[in-house]
Amino acid sequence: MKVLISLIFVCSTILFPFKNSEIGIYENGYEAKKRGEFEKALDIWYSAKDQTNLEKDPRISFSFIDLVFRNEMEKYYEKANEIYFWGLDTTINWGKYEYLLTSEVEYLEYIMSRKEIKKLKSILKKEEYDKLIIAFEKHWNKLDPTPRTLYNEKLIESKYRFYQFDDLYKTSKKQGKDPRKEIFMRFGEPTRIHNGNLSFDSGLARSLIQERLSASSMGNMSSTEQTVLTMMQFNIETKARQFHSQPYYEIWLYKVPNSSDESVYLFGNTNGVNSVKRLNSIEDLVPRMAYSSSNDSRSNLRSTLTAGATNNTSTGETSNNLGRVVDQSDLSGVGALGSSLTPGIILQMIYYRQLSAVHPIFGTAYSQMERKFSDTTLGLDATFAQQNRHESSNNVLEAQARMPESQSVLDTELNSFETQIYTYKFIDANNTPYLRVYAITDFYNSLVYDVIRNNETEANLSDYVFKNTAFSYDYDWNMLTYSEDNADIEIDYSEKTAVATSDFLLSIPGSKNVVLSSELLNLNVETSSSNKIVHQSLRGFSRKQWEISDKEDMSNGFNVSDIIVGHSKTDSLTRISRIPFEISHDRVIPKGRDIVIYFEAYGLNEEEGGSNEFDVTYSLQAKKKGLLSSLKRNRNSFSATLNFSSPIDRYSESLEIDGENLREGEYILILKFMNQSKSKEITRKANVSIIGG
Repeated sequence: MKVLISLIFVCSTILFPFKNSEIGIYENGYEAKKRGEFEKALDIWYSAKDQTNLEKDPRISFSFIDLVFRNEMEKYYEKANEIYFWGLDTTINWGKYEYLLTSEVEYLEYIMSRKEIKKLKSILKKEEYDKLIIAFEKHWNKLDPTPRTLYNEKLIESKYRFYQFDDLYKTSKKQGKDPRKEIFMRFGEPTRIHNGNLSFDSGLARSLIQERLSASSMGNMSSTEQTVLTMMQFNIETKARQFHSQPYYEIWLYKVPNSSDESVYLFGNTNGVNSVKRLNSIEDLVPRMAYSSSNDSRSNLRSTLTAGATNNTSTGETSNNLGRVVDQSDLSGVGALGSSLTPGIILQMIYYRQLSAVHPIFGTAYSQMERKFSDTTLGLDATFAQQNRHESSNNVLEAQARMPESQSVLDTELNSFETQIYTYKFIDANNTPYLRVYAITDFYNSLVYDVIRNNETEANLSDYVFKNTAFSYDYDWNMLTYSEDNADIEIDYSEKTAVATSDFLLSIPGSKNVVLSSELLNLNVETSSSNKIVHQSLRGFSRKQWEISDKEDMSNGFNVSDIIVGHSKTDSLTRISRIPFEISHDRVIPKGRDIVIYFEAYGLNEEEGGSNEFDVTYSLQAKKKGLLSSLKRNRNSFSATLNFSSPIDRYSESLEIDGENLREGEYILILKFMNQSKSKEITRKANVSIIGG
């Protein structure tokens, strides 16, 4: 009987291992992975998301990510995104899984600033695991190019690049953090790589040394001077060879966006490929002692010339072991023969000559050094070498500055577009501040690119949706609220424009940061994107981020909204807007149109029975442009004062200025709001241009 019970237990364990336990789910997936059944392992681990009544095992999340990206299992990228955030749960007992958090911090070192990493390490050291989890989430939320979806392309791309680097470039475990990986994580795979070991060019070294020392000799030389010169050439060349260690180098080149230029990133060392360092310039591969060895060369030369020498007291001459006669007074002039030339300078020129064909930076550096080298009026001391190092380093930094902060596959696989954003601050009937957000995007290029990619002749507009979503965040990047709008689309193939316009409201209590995500989506499954890092329906995007400026508390007493400036509509203008006129966000008004100004006033009356009246003085003044224009200023100016009354403590109005007789030019629009009962005046200004239409 006992044997039968044991047999039943063993069978049930095999068929239903670790039932009702996420630890069992992890172990089951791990065993499947060991057998090489990767998809089965992932499916087992992914099923943990449905186990809501059990304690989470974060090993599932981290193992899922590792298996997916280490093996580039593209069809699981979306699930990897989900399970990553599923595993970042503050309810988990992270004390026994601290090693997982440590590994995540080490990973983030490649993509976060030193200040941010220092903060994360401090939190980890204090075992404040909840704060660390929240910090991870905030980081990815802040970078998410499409925050309206659950899919975070930046997270997926970052994880992909992390593992792709390990697959492409072998790094010694002794090295620790590889500086190449940091660049790879920022920009992806380089356009091209040039690497190898720098060699010592004896012919070039000898030619350079002879050229400089001969030029320094200033005319005919005595036999003693010729001896000194020959030995000096030998000493400098020997020293240069000794300081040369066949250093390893890697030059990573990236194509600069919207340019034919390439940006340059340098790596290398003097110990081989397994411990590369980030270089500021090629001079970092030259030992510093090589720039200060001239005194040693002179001392060695003196020792060589006087070795085994005997004095002749009758003639005052000295004979050395080489059979030469040397005048002691001539040895004091060794420095005059260019002895300030150091091995370091020779190595600089050899290295730049070898790399001159890789990138113009190195060819230019060699040409500049060669020109200076031939100028005998310039001293070739350590200062000269340091100046060259500084110039070379600056040239590299300038090339790198032409690159964006980072480069994503979204920039290359998608035809990104530019979105113009205009915001105006108001408060609602509940005294809650909000932004009236206007977004205008021309996505014509993205649309055409998608049509061509799908081998079609024209776009089926029923497949496309354009979404604008604004998100507000607090100072710590906690999302507070969002507002979404399916934009109105106007397409004009003759003018090659496809314009999407949105007009929506975003509540901003306590907000500091705002992100506007604009997305062009193709919902046709048959034309889905082939790049799995990019969400399959995404065809173009724009992500704008800005801070809300600190202004006075608009909900405290009498105050006025931002003003919206526009002009009277015509029958041909059909765009829908919550504001009943054609808004001119750039404050440009067609000549002959009436200028329209919309505003809202708040807090007109704080005491029951008080006055709800206020005055508005609005004026349009032509800007001065010289003495003659000042004489005509009155003819281009307008001013009026109006009194308004409201039965409630808020009021909205549109003012119009007759534009029929206004000349073209630049104007200043000034509105002064006065609440007499509170003796408070508020001024709003705007620069306005009137152009011929």
